[in-house]
Amino acid sequence: MHHASRGIRGAAAAAAALSLLFGLAACAPEDAPVAGQGGKDADASQQESSWSEPDPGFEAEQRQTELPESFPRDEFPLPEGAVISDTGERDGGWFLVLVAESEADSQVLWETVIASAGLVAQGEPAETTEGGIALDFEAPALRVFALTIPQPDGTVLLNYELSRVG
Repeated sequence: MHHASRGIRGAAAAAAALSLLFGLAACAPEDAPVAGQGGKDADASQQESSWSEPDPGFEAEQRQTELPESFPRDEFPLPEGAVISDTGERDGGWFLVLVAESEADSQVLWETVIASAGLVAQGEPAETTEGGIALDFEAPALRVFALTIPQPDGTVLLNYELSRVG
């Protein structure tokens, strides 16, 4: 996506945002609305992905709030006091969902994570349909896709998909 046009990056970011929403939809109550379809690496016109259907057997208690042993703590340190909503390993990498109590707190957390991990933005942030932002980053050892999702209660979810470079 480094050489993609701004419109394509925006469409890809929107598709990625939707794919993360599907992953989080499994954490939501059954009657919670889920918008859109697609996957992070999917063509924006693609209508199905492996994330399209929430796991009906998933229960909120299944969320993991402790980082996996393999999580790259040195390359992606978490700010002190960061609240983990869910984390785990997926597709040879890791996912991490942090919770901020407000939009202002989410901006501070976003900037702190970027600075502490030495992340360099790859392009411009794209606004999601939910009013959040999506952006790809790189660091010496990691690629990171980051996404914010404002919630109806005023909290903001900060989602990170991490993979090793190379």
